[in-house]
Amino acid sequence: HADYQFQAKVLARPLETNAWGWGVAAGAIRHADINVRQNLWGNYYFYVPVSRSFADDRLVLLFNAGGIDSRDDRRRGLSYGVGAEIYLTPRFMIATEAYGATGFDRFSQLGFRLWLVPERVQIDSTYGFQLNGPHRTEWVTLGFRLISRPFF
Repeated sequence: HADYQFQAKVLARPLETNAWGWGVAAGAIRHADINVRQNLWGNYYFYVPVSRSFADDRLVLLFNAGGIDSRDDRRRGLSYGVGAEIYLTPRFMIATEAYGATGFDRFSQLGFRLWLVPERVQIDSTYGFQLNGPHRTEWVTLGFRLISRPFF
């Protein structure tokens, strides 16, 4: 099955070395195996990520809280997540995360990020899996990120 996800993020306070940062993210995800007429635009979510840098950015702890409107399941919940980014070199890092939402399943993922062009072009990949429930869902992602200069 293929899913389609669209997301927008805004940094309210960029993360600085050995300090805090936070932002806001919102998006929609559409599961291709759901009848299009039942839920054309997908499920909506938002969250507020908060990050804290330690050891001159070699370790970044991540926390987030938000909400989800699962129109596929006709239910809503409060979302939460905790994770870490561990920089092994300035261009390569390992990321881990556990997350879920009230009334929904919980998940975890582990992956890496590699800067091809520092601060502009990045490849990332993750392996993820479901932590609870009767069926074990697993996935692999491969991403290519292009990061622009600030618009404003």
